[in-house]
Amino acid sequence: MLELALNSLDAGATLVEIKVAGKYGKYTLTVADNGCGMDDHVLARCSDEGFSTKGSTGKGLSQLYAASDGKVKIFSRKGVGTSVTAEFSKAESGDVGASIIVVVADGADVTLDWRVGEGFTFDSRDFKRAFDDISRPETLAKIKKTINHNIRLNGGAML
Repeated sequence: MLELALNSLDAGATLVEIKVAGKYGKYTLTVADNGCGMDDHVLARCSDEGFSTKGSTGKGLSQLYAASDGKVKIFSRKGVGTSVTAEFSKAESGDVGASIIVVVADGADVTLDWRVGEGFTFDSRDFKRAFDDISRPETLAKIKKTINHNIRLNGGAML
């Protein structure tokens, strides 16, 4: 999830939307953004092992294909943005809250729609309205704690 969110930031996204859904051993992760999007050449090669437009970094999409047994759909339009959806047969633990605050600290807005268990939603714009400076370490810590607490209540951490 973090690598996809970082790709969004590198693409100049000001909004990153993350959706996680799962039940019965099938989990879906979607990360969509309003960044610069990919042209047809990059879109055609972005899943190739080792391919990157960023040199030695930015290999998240090819790694995602490997982790999901190739069950990945990518939609992208130059000048509009990109949406990546991957299917998994098992959940992988991870610090979702930490991934979210990386995006928030960079200045982009992020939404998280967690549809595992009872589910919950998070929108950084709500925190921006409630706090003077969302980039303050104590505010970022509160965001991380809120997200991870809700995830534990709703199906555990994944991705």
